Amino acid sequence: MILVLLFLYLVASLTSFLWIKRDKESCASVIVVLSGVNKLHTINRIKKAAELFNKNYAKTILISGKYLVDWMVSELNKLGVPNDRIRVQNKSTNTFEDAAHSFEFLGKIESILLVTASAHQRRASREFKRIFENIKIINTPSNDYVHIFSFFLPTGWLITLSEMVKFLRYA
Repeated sequence: MILVLLFLYLVASLTSFLWIKRDKESCASVIVVLSGVNKLHTINRIKKAAELFNKNYAKTILISGKYLVDWMVSELNKLGVPNDRIRVQNKSTNTFEDAAHSFEFLGKIESILLVTASAHQRRASREFKRIFENIKIINTPSNDYVHIFSFFLPTGWLITLSEMVKFLRYA
């Protein structure tokens, strides 16, 4: 029984880990950071976007999402990103709308550093590739909702499972 449980634990952890879509970080036209459902789910995304900006991977950050916009701008400012380098797309309420409204907002660009939670990265990337057809999407997950090792925890598995279901449902 213990071996079965250990096997299931390892399968769930490995699946959650392999679900993360991550590309090698490189320079892009813009960093697009997707807002989360609350500050806890968004802070790591903000930190990742600021880190990429401060390493000069892009000169502009686009915040995408209707909620938490003022707070996100404030947090980016605290992390060294000046207001004149932050653009805000505040119409979207879901991942598809994030991509569609970002396209309307950005127009023709060459590449995007896409920042969202690690479990959400694969689905977000697919939506952005649908809208930004010939644009390079560079996946740069923010290392998770809780912490970098969440794929070892049941909460991480549930988040990954939820994203897998949404990925298939909206395919």
